[in-house]
Amino acid sequence: MQIRNGQPSCYVLKNKDLELPSKGTVHLELDVLFNPVKACLRTFLPRERRLLEDNRKFSKKILARNVERVKRITMSLWNTIQFLRNCFLWESPVRSLFAFVESEKKGIRERIYMVQDIVITVQNLLEDLASFAERIKNTFNWTVPFLSVLACVVFAVATIVLYYIPLRYIILLWGINKFTKKLRNPYAIENNELLDFLSRVPSDVQRVQQAELKPYSGSSPFRKKRSTV
Repeated sequence: MQIRNGQPSCYVLKNKDLELPSKGTVHLELDVLFNPVKACLRTFLPRERRLLEDNRKFSKKILARNVERVKRITMSLWNTIQFLRNCFLWESPVRSLFAFVESEKKGIRERIYMVQDIVITVQNLLEDLASFAERIKNTFNWTVPFLSVLACVVFAVATIVLYYIPLRYIILLWGINKFTKKLRNPYAIENNELLDFLSRVPSDVQRVQQAELKPYSGSSPFRKKRSTV
């Protein structure tokens, strides 16, 4: 997140959780081509999807971390989360037992897979909910100054537009744009500009994973490899 054009940097390698340091460092010098105008416009468009998506599996550590994040961000939704947690983590035996005996035709292996899929779904739901709330918080905390400045500019422009143009005209233009989008561009991807913007803001977990660790004192200085012709 702090990369600079042509600036040599030393990065400490991390473990598989991207939280603690591991053995070794890597020295990089990168050429960064950055256009602020294009970056602002691209922020409100959907992010590129990975060609290879990660196959998420159930993890007690991830589940516990997501529950803790949700509890820390908002307590108003805790009652709903607690209901789901009681249902799928056997804290309410009657409710969990009912999920097992729901269909007598299903084998025990299919029931285990069914409960496992439900737990993974709840785990991912908690992660998405916590990430959404943390991204809103980090926008106002100026975690990424470029995105926070862009949000302030958008709010200022929206205030000026609302002052001079009646709200009904703005809603009319917005509706025409949404309903004619497919006619003007059949291959256009449906998107939500607000969600696309928030997807660029890192959550608390991503901040830890993307944080740069200080190099070890004994790390070697940056060296350039010269290519021989």
